[in-house]
Parts: sequence; C-alpha cells; structure tokens
Amino acid sequence: MSTDTENVLQNHLTSARAGVDAIMRDYAEDSVLVTQDTAYHGLEEIRGFFTALLKGLPASVFDKFTLHRRVV
Repeated sequence: MSTDTENVLQNHLTSARAGVDAIMRDYAEDSVLVTQDTAYHGLEEIRGFFTALLKGLPASVFDKFTLHRRVV
C-alpha cells in the first residue's frame, strides 16, 4: 500500500529531471521542508532550497543516480 509520503517522494524523484517547477507542485504556502540542517517554511524558502540543490548537481547526475534504499 502506498502512502502520501511515498507518493510525494516518488514524484520528487521523477520530477527532479524536469526541474524545480515540477518538484514545487507538491508544496503549498504552508508547507515545511525539514532537512538535516534546517527547516524551510513556505514556497519561497522551499523553492530556494531545491533551486540551490539542483544547481549544485552535475548535469549527468540523474543518468547515474541509483536509489539503493528508501525508508518512508
């Protein structure tokens, strides 16, 4: 059985190739993204996180990406 969290994670993994706009479809203004380092509140902060994340990755990263383990 799939959960909402699993669905969002799968969408992120699929959408990452399409870019930040595709990822942001899973978020609303009252969303909070919690990372190991901090929490991002609202669309502007969350968009900034994903923009920086994707910008910092090599162009070919998704061609070589393999998910070895997923815990939801």
